[in-house]
Amino acid sequence: MMRFRKRIPAKDDRAITALVRKTLLPYAKIAKPSLSVSLKEMKERLAVGVTWVLTENGRLQGFIHVKPEQNVLLVSLLAVKPSSQGKGLGSRLMRRAEKYASDQGYQGICLFADRSNSKAIRFYKLKGYRIQEYISEIDNYMMWKETV
Repeated sequence: MMRFRKRIPAKDDRAITALVRKTLLPYAKIAKPSLSVSLKEMKERLAVGVTWVLTENGRLQGFIHVKPEQNVLLVSLLAVKPSSQGKGLGSRLMRRAEKYASDQGYQGICLFADRSNSKAIRFYKLKGYRIQEYISEIDNYMMWKETV
């Protein structure tokens, strides 16, 4: 059974870091080949904002990390294990972040998607996110959606 909860650092951070390395870092390395992610760096990044995880039988299947940026909520990280993709977990995580943004009174949600990650860009567009701008320095699209 899938379980939704807030991140427990001692329990989740190693699995989150491994998932970021496997699913997100390959895209980020296209623009910046020397990029790496350490457990310490990940703990520091996750310390600011809120992280929700989805687990099954105690094992992390996906997570989303959000943090406030002025009057918008930034989706800082979203990843789902490859074996769990296509099962609605990413959509479930995004709905949680969008509800949080609405409940907290943010004007919208923004996120950055690697230009080479067409699957993610398509996913976000299907969720109603629009490309606001392309940032060549990091080879990312900034995407935006107003809160309801």
